[in-house]
Amino acid sequence: MDNEYTIGASYQSMNGLIYLGGVKGITTFHPDSVTAQKGKSTVILSNLYLGGEAVTAKSKSGGKPILDTFVTRADKISLAYEDNTFTLEFSTLDYRNSGNIFYEYRIREYEKNWTSTQLGINQITYNHLNSGKYTFEIRVIDRKWMDHIDDMDQLRQGIGL
Repeated sequence: MDNEYTIGASYQSMNGLIYLGGVKGITTFHPDSVTAQKGKSTVILSNLYLGGEAVTAKSKSGGKPILDTFVTRADKISLAYEDNTFTLEFSTLDYRNSGNIFYEYRIREYEKNWTSTQLGINQITYNHLNSGKYTFEIRVIDRKWMDHIDDMDQLRQGIGL
């Protein structure tokens, strides 16, 4: 298939076929045969906030490092008990379709059911969690492909308080 077409070199036949003239010849297709390609969106933890301030690789809680690397690469978060209120921000890093994206999340040891965000919301705040080890789980759902929920990406993040 060509990826460079000549302006004005197009035609639609009576039966609906579309012809496009391009650098490499003529491309034909029927509009009914064109489907959107379903892609799997990957979700990442993009920010962590304590007291409204973004946590960095140098941030500390209770005198100890919160992260062992950048938040986008961290597989665990260590917080002192007094920092038991925090905000997690996540992203698919694909902004073309953000209006159709929502997230479901839970802390596995704390919640049995998944909670959904509203469309376009990518932050959640946990308040006054008891000390312990938790697994934060989040999955991204594209509203256009909801019938394919088993194919969604899921992120698991360890949190220790």
